[in-house]
Amino acid sequence: VTNADYSYEIVGSKMPKSLMKAGEKFEGWVDIKNVGNVTWKGTGKNRVTLGADNERDRISEFADPKGNRIGYLIQDQVKPGETGRFLLRLKAQKEKGSYNEYFTPVMEGVTWFDNKKTSFKTFVYEKKYDAGLKETVSDKQAKVGETRTMWVKLRNVGGATWKKEDFTAGVLTSVPMEVTNVKLSEDTVLPGETGTIIFTVKAPKETGRVLIYLR
Repeated sequence: VTNADYSYEIVGSKMPKSLMKAGEKFEGWVDIKNVGNVTWKGTGKNRVTLGADNERDRISEFADPKGNRIGYLIQDQVKPGETGRFLLRLKAQKEKGSYNEYFTPVMEGVTWFDNKKTSFKTFVYEKKYDAGLKETVSDKQAKVGETRTMWVKLRNVGGATWKKEDFTAGVLTSVPMEVTNVKLSEDTVLPGETGTIIFTVKAPKETGRVLIYLR
């Protein structure tokens, strides 16, 4: 009597690219070698699939149609020593942001294989140029007529890289005041990264609250 061995090795793959537009569809594959002693089947109640993991058996962010399985074996069977190809049919979520999608082979109704933390990483965006507020300078007060430097941190949630050399910004203020030297601090800001916009303000001669809009 020999114990069942569900060992495997990933030997190749075509995974999603690092940037995906919201709603974009992708078809890829994962080649997995059966190095155990149990034959894998592609059909039937004990077929082998790729299940969403970390948390195990969760609903996948990318499965198309939506579910907890993201890959399906295209061969009828894969014997020990052979390699099976699992077809991936994916669709990027509508929610922009960074995703790390984990998956593990599972023999349905029998067992999950070892979790090797296999995953693909991608950043989902809606627009080519888009930003989300991350942080602003904590001390926003200035004395009447004072000149000081302020900053705001923005996360790049678009699909294009920001470059210092190409950066421009328009300025609007709720009351007349000088806002100058608006620039991007970093040389480049990749999608998903945070950039710092620095600018110089000269406070008006009257006290009160002033709103500054950068666009």
